[in-house]
Amino acid sequence: MFLMGCAEATPPVSSPAEVWRGRIAQLPSPTQPWEEMSQVAKQQWMGSEVMPFMRELFQDHDEARFEDFSCATCHGADMGGGSFAMPSASLMALHPTGTPEQHQMVRDHPEILRLMFSRVVPAMEKLLGMPTYDDETGTGFSCFHCHPQAE
Repeated sequence: MFLMGCAEATPPVSSPAEVWRGRIAQLPSPTQPWEEMSQVAKQQWMGSEVMPFMRELFQDHDEARFEDFSCATCHGADMGGGSFAMPSASLMALHPTGTPEQHQMVRDHPEILRLMFSRVVPAMEKLLGMPTYDDETGTGFSCFHCHPQAE
């Protein structure tokens, strides 16, 4: 009876969302602002830090759909003509927040949008060393860093 109180407590089980939030919080940021990095430094950072994490994140969401996740997944087949420029015309154009078209997209694609808002955007903010988008100032990382804006 005395030993029963000495048993180790079972640690709480974390939800997948909690696990990803924890992993995102531990991601590194570049040592200098993204805008000041050379093209070579950006490519090295993308290859060593961004690409491996994003591949895992997207494949965890849908392994079959993102089986061939690569630089081309985001940058397009020609990688912006070798410039890797973003936003990428190969990604879905997004409508501004609050428009009827944006509301329809939320209804049509809830799972991928949940992934983007809860994991991809926070991870890219951290990996690029950028602040969260601020509506008032129009600064920070937003969906439009990667996706073109629909007309």
